[in-house]
Amino acid sequence: MVFYFEGRAGARLYMGRDKYENDVLIAHGRPHDVWFHVADLSSAHVYLRLAEGWEIGSIPAEVLEDCCQLTKANSIQGHKEPKVAINYTLHGNLRKGPDMDVGTIGFHRDKDVLTVRHVARDREAVKRLDKTRMERDTESFVQEHRDWLEEGRRAARNANKERKDREAQARKERERDRRKLEEWGSESKGKTAFAGGMDSDSDSEDSGSAAGDADDFM
Repeated sequence: MVFYFEGRAGARLYMGRDKYENDVLIAHGRPHDVWFHVADLSSAHVYLRLAEGWEIGSIPAEVLEDCCQLTKANSIQGHKEPKVAINYTLHGNLRKGPDMDVGTIGFHRDKDVLTVRHVARDREAVKRLDKTRMERDTESFVQEHRDWLEEGRRAARNANKERKDREAQARKERERDRRKLEEWGSESKGKTAFAGGMDSDSDSEDSGSAAGDADDFM
């Protein structure tokens, strides 16, 4: 099962029931989901789905607190400790090697792991979060991820089609402009040639006239 919770500010949190489902969440999480875990102790893998406009470095304080409280409360060892440290990082920074035990992860970049220190238990916060808990089967979570991937691929295909359509339209407009320039150039040459012919005829007539006048004078 996958458990979903609603935190403050409408935050969507989720976690797996056990280490086997933790592996499912690792395999099917979104790159910009945020992973939470008690530092140096076993605990649930709690995830936050970032809302639009949120970044990992600017998660609202009350949302970050909810994530930490849920993580501490779901650690067998951590919930007994007066205070714990909570690590968090983007899902895309999680590394799962083939030689790792079930539910175990590493990081691609240790420097991208952030820490909230001295997290003490807030019973009221945990009760509030527990009241929002919903359960869904793991396959539903996996299918949701597949649907999200397909939506992304469809959006990419549509964007690619729109780009190609714009490029094709731009080529048509350039070709139309080129033809107009060629037509304009042809018309200009014709007019120049016609004007040149008129000048030649006029010169001939003037020359003939001048000769006649001279004959008459003689």
